[in-house]
Amino acid sequence: MNSKTRILVVDDDIAFLKMTEELLKEQYEVSLAKSGRQAVRFLEKGDVPI
Repeated sequence: MNSKTRILVVDDDIAFLKMTEELLKEQYEVSLAKSGRQAVRFLEKGDVPI
């Protein structure tokens, strides 16, 4: 099984989020959130990074 580790990146800078996603997507399953509130909603839905 070749599953990637999941990570959640939280930042209010969209350019930073996109750059970080590009840098990490080969090794990780990357999820992005623009705010702490959005990150909490993501986690409440059960999308917990491992």
